[in-house]
Amino acid sequence: MHSPSDFGARAGSEVYLLLLAITAAGIAVQIGKTLLKPAAICMVAGGILTIISSVVVFIGGRLVSTTLGTLIVILFFLIAISEISVTRPLWRSEIGAWKSILTWIGFSLICRALIVYFSSGDIFYANLIIGAIELLTFVFVFVKKEYFIPPEAERAVAIKKLEASLVKTVSECPTCKGIVEKDWLSCPYCGTSLPKICGKCGAKLQPEDIKCGHCGAEIERPELLIKHVETLKALAEEDSSNEVRSSRYAKLAEALLKLGRTNEALDAYRKAIEFTIFDRKKSHYMVKMATILKNIGRTNDALEIIEEALKLDPEDYAGAMKVKEQILKPNKEQEAHQVGERAATA
Repeated sequence: MHSPSDFGARAGSEVYLLLLAITAAGIAVQIGKTLLKPAAICMVAGGILTIISSVVVFIGGRLVSTTLGTLIVILFFLIAISEISVTRPLWRSEIGAWKSILTWIGFSLICRALIVYFSSGDIFYANLIIGAIELLTFVFVFVKKEYFIPPEAERAVAIKKLEASLVKTVSECPTCKGIVEKDWLSCPYCGTSLPKICGKCGAKLQPEDIKCGHCGAEIERPELLIKHVETLKALAEEDSSNEVRSSRYAKLAEALLKLGRTNEALDAYRKAIEFTIFDRKKSHYMVKMATILKNIGRTNDALEIIEEALKLDPEDYAGAMKVKEQILKPNKEQEAHQVGERAATA
């Protein structure tokens, strides 16, 4: 056991370091966010020191029974790990981490105070110094809460996005039955325009709508898709081998279809055809174009391209004949209907 004079001297040291930490915190507040990085490093050191000190003090020092000492060490170990875990958010001043950082530094300070009270020698002084740094960090983080919350401008943008409505669509294309994503405007496989649904109220939208007519929510643009298209366009226009550029233009066409930019997608497919020397590849892109043209009502253009595809690929690896039959089928049905009407009136 320690004598009263030891405890008095120790208490005096603790008060002195407490005052020193508070003074340092005042200075740190003026310096700014830079201090979070060394503080984060000290949190790692503090966590490791807590684990070592708890074993030395409560088990090695035989202050309590072995069983109780083991339980205390386990508790201190968990708190130490949690203290170490706040290193990254503290270092990066992560948005939303303010409360968790304060919580675990607070628990660490309680552990540190107990270790300081029951320890002596090097363990005592090491924990006293780390405790002062932790207290300094606690005060600094508490005062500088704004480091861990988004700026006003970002919050305003986030609120606006929450109020906006994402456009949703069906899970499969109604024409080709291909799987489609919720924010695609057209099917990338056949060019069919997909139904637009307000993500907020579920009302159907028109392609040109910028606000939902039912709930008034602003329709948010698919920014990721737009950026993806811009990237693909830049890549396609870069100097590269013709075959690489052909493939890139084909990818660009698919991305443009997802955004509902059908005419641009057709132009991209034309570029893909232009840059490749392989007839089967050309035929494949032509079949894609014909399918799109068929689905937007340009059947004559679709048939013209299909005929070109069949000339390039007589063995029809691209499936041009199947698309041709699909194009001609409505015409045959219409002719049969007209014949039936004439027979009925005769």
